[in-house]
Amino acid sequence: MRIQSSHHHADRGLDVYFSPPEAALSLLHIEGQYLPKRIWEPAAGDGAIVRPFLSAGFTVIASDLIDYGLEDCQAGLDYLKAEPVREPHGIVTNPPYKLAFLIIAHGPASNAACLIGWTQTARDHRRP
Repeated sequence: MRIQSSHHHADRGLDVYFSPPEAALSLLHIEGQYLPKRIWEPAAGDGAIVRPFLSAGFTVIASDLIDYGLEDCQAGLDYLKAEPVREPHGIVTNPPYKLAFLIIAHGPASNAACLIGWTQTARDHRRP
């Protein structure tokens, strides 16, 4: 039985694999009290992270390269080239795998960052 699959980066296109909403709900349940109340979700996709955070009372700035129909999402915004939008206090995202290390490196050192599904990666590669 195969649980995970892997693809070559060229085959992934934009590397779009939306998060299940349970991932954001679990993060909120376990770490919600420690997260900044104003966050930026730069790979907002269909809103699986945005919606639970909004429901929990967070201010969420949503953006993505592509318009997936998420209301109030700033479509067409490239996080790796953009200045912080309305000064978030933290970043919560499930980035495309092939861009994860760039996203970690690009984030301002003063902001909290949480990469859903990337606990080990973020811990092992954060800046000193």
